[in-house]
Amino acid sequence: MLGVGFLSNLFFTSHTFGQVRITVTGDCFLTYDVTDLASGAGSDFNRTKRTDRGDVILEIKGAKINPPFRNWSVDVHKTDGVWGATWTLDVKLTNDGRGNGTINRDTSWHLLSDVPFNLFSGSGNRTNLKPRYRLREVSVQDGIGVFTTTVTYTITEI
Repeated sequence: MLGVGFLSNLFFTSHTFGQVRITVTGDCFLTYDVTDLASGAGSDFNRTKRTDRGDVILEIKGAKINPPFRNWSVDVHKTDGVWGATWTLDVKLTNDGRGNGTINRDTSWHLLSDVPFNLFSGSGNRTNLKPRYRLREVSVQDGIGVFTTTVTYTITEI
């Protein structure tokens, strides 16, 4: 890593309530270095970076294979470790995954905070769900270091 860069780590956890469970696999590393400078030496970073689709995969199991499927809701929030005061982290679910039952989601970005909110809901088992993350407002003035936050998904049977 170069002197003007930093590494942002996103860690993932999950919590389950009821018979339906969610599994989170994968991780994200967003690195800023001199290649991210807006106009070369002396300029600030291009302030927005996105993770790749598929860096993190969600899987929902235990919602029954045949109708009537169990209904569920997935909330998400983040808990900052070492994190920039002005940074924002957004999330969106980029696909419907695969499986039986249904899924209800929108395609817009949602600001992550320490307050849980509903990202999507549905019924039945779903695999290969792909969230994507967008980190904004990072500046060279934030300094060099390793910065972390933990994104937590909570599934509740409804």
